Amino acid sequence: MINIGPETDSEDELPPSWEERVTNDGNVYYLNHPMKLTQWTHPRTNKMKRVHGDLPFGWEKRVEDDGRILFINAQKNIQSFTDPRLAFAVEEQSQGSHIRQRFDASSTAFSVLHGKDLTGRVALISGCNSGIGLETARSLAFYGCEIIFACRNRKSSNEAIDELLKERKDLRLHFMSVDLSDLRSCRKFCEDVKLKYKRIDFLILNAGVFALPHSLTQDGIETTFQVSHLSHFYITLQLADRLNHESRVIVISSESHRFATLPTSGLTRDQLSPPYSKYWSMIQYNNSKLCNVLFAHELSRRWQSRGISVFVLHPGNMVSTSLPRNWWFYRFLFALVRPFTKSLQQAASTTIYCATAPELTGLTGVYFNNCYICQPSKLSQNETLAKELWRLSQEMIGEIFESYGKFFYFSFSNMLKKSSIILVTLLILIRITYGKRGPHHPRGEYIVKRETKKQEFTEHLSHDAEHIEEDLTGMHVHHKDVAEMTEEEKSFYYFKIHDTDNNDNLDGLEMIKAAMHRHGNFEMQDELNHVTMVVDEFLDFADLNKDGFLNYAEYIKAMNSSQDESPPLSSTNEESSENQLN
Repeated sequence: MINIGPETDSEDELPPSWEERVTNDGNVYYLNHPMKLTQWTHPRTNKMKRVHGDLPFGWEKRVEDDGRILFINAQKNIQSFTDPRLAFAVEEQSQGSHIRQRFDASSTAFSVLHGKDLTGRVALISGCNSGIGLETARSLAFYGCEIIFACRNRKSSNEAIDELLKERKDLRLHFMSVDLSDLRSCRKFCEDVKLKYKRIDFLILNAGVFALPHSLTQDGIETTFQVSHLSHFYITLQLADRLNHESRVIVISSESHRFATLPTSGLTRDQLSPPYSKYWSMIQYNNSKLCNVLFAHELSRRWQSRGISVFVLHPGNMVSTSLPRNWWFYRFLFALVRPFTKSLQQAASTTIYCATAPELTGLTGVYFNNCYICQPSKLSQNETLAKELWRLSQEMIGEIFESYGKFFYFSFSNMLKKSSIILVTLLILIRITYGKRGPHHPRGEYIVKRETKKQEFTEHLSHDAEHIEEDLTGMHVHHKDVAEMTEEEKSFYYFKIHDTDNNDNLDGLEMIKAAMHRHGNFEMQDELNHVTMVVDEFLDFADLNKDGFLNYAEYIKAMNSSQDESPPLSSTNEESSENQLN
């Protein structure tokens, strides 16, 4: 980097031979043509600049044949190779250099929120049915924010919600079940969230465990690591499309991350998820908190271009919560220091500050303690370690889902090969009755294709082969494995995609979801109503024991009794179809 002493009265004026340009994403950079040098910092001030927004009114840009960008103002008959936005370039502030400390360790969440209106905002908080998480939810909700209680225990969550509603009846609080020790539950949770919410403003990763005896989750991962880091990692990436440039991701860590023992390089899975012989609960807790900081820093780097702010924080030391419930010694120790630690309102204040403080706009990847920026440990700032953690987390998640696919296949293949026929047949029936609506057919009227069932069956399977392979890729099954699968194996996996509750039966909602997956989301309400009607009537026709599900025996009996006839349709739609054909 070159520093050149000032030669003019203007510190911002460029020295001779230097030129100022702008990248597509608004970053200003500097060129020295004789020296063939480029750099991000101003050659005099060593400061970085950015430009914001579109070109000024009347300006447009054009790429010349030699690759140079020409800026044109046709109204004023001006042409220039200099971006007109450079006149409004602003210097970038270093992370937090402009932040004035307004709150401290004694501040409460309500004092941080004073004067704010969060109406219309949505916060998703994991593990918020007790402790600091519950106080965080309570504080945000009291100022108008809608809260998603992402918790495992339905009973305690509903009790917590009921208690809050006794304080204020107008609060918007919703429980959504998720078990952080089961990635399948996390996947189902993310699907449910996406169906209900288009946007999440505050994603607060609060849940964690402390001082557990060694145990493995249903996914075969050490519990502290999966609950505190791996499942949060997965949920965050799955909900990425529900976060926008105004959203904030807040990761709850701890000052305990400073006592972690992970290596600076060469990170292994056994160090993240240690076996019983190498396990010590306190060290594992410290390591999981370091993973929180590493994840937040790496996420902030990867999402910086999206404008999403990512913060990580320490809420307070030994706050009185249910965290130490797993060992009497820690319960005694926490009770002993309780008079000298933060209240729950004070412990929630830093989370609330990171979520709502307007002065933090534009910042990301920052660690907070007592409502102010704090330097995390040197190890947590190791980019190589953060990237290794990211890579291993992705690999572990992929292998977990792949192992579940193999387990279900070998355990239930015979039954599900038969059951998958139900899905295929239902989709054929929907295709027959749904048809295709052309530009000359009014809304709500459908053409019934006069094709044989064999033709429909062949066409459907050939068309869905691509969908099956796409879905298998989404389930982390390698392309090579997909290519080696038989059609029956592919059908099994396809069935399991739509059997979201893993009960080896399809209910009406799963059938509608399968139809939406096959045809795409229905843009018209009457299209969705029509498919819903077809599903209902098919269930009424084939579900002999009226339990709301279709099993293989019911399917066979229904098909044998009807032979070439489809399940009866409502007279209204039959008449509509006949009128269209005539």
